[in-house]
Amino acid sequence: MAKTFKSVLKVIEKVAADNASALQKTFSVNMLGKIARDTPVDTGRATANWILQAGSPNLSPMRLKDPSITATLTIQRAEKAARTAPKKTTLYISNAVQGQDDSGKLTGEGYIIGLERGKSVQSPSGMMFQKNVALAPQISANSLKEIFR
Repeated sequence: MAKTFKSVLKVIEKVAADNASALQKTFSVNMLGKIARDTPVDTGRATANWILQAGSPNLSPMRLKDPSITATLTIQRAEKAARTAPKKTTLYISNAVQGQDDSGKLTGEGYIIGLERGKSVQSPSGMMFQKNVALAPQISANSLKEIFR
């Protein structure tokens, strides 16, 4: 009987570990998706630069101007990153976009920080901390439901 109980405990531990990883990945994609959808779009740079990466944040902004970049494309890229991320690895959501001049040269200005602080008329109250971090418990609960469908 003791052997059987130990076997059941091992199965429960494995299920818990697998679901913890699934929850982390699903939560990260869902959080990034909410942030990307809330990012005001002018040139598409800010939305395109939301990146989910395992192990360390991505600090290299993409140099582009494409207003057709959508949150959907950014979320699809995050889903791929989550699928390929090793278990028990920290996942980072980052956005290193800087200001760009018309030629695409980076100016070094903290564009994404300005958007977070409400610089855009499209999102005057900011977009990440004020809204989405406050929703983390709800996003987490929804992510948990999602992995057990």
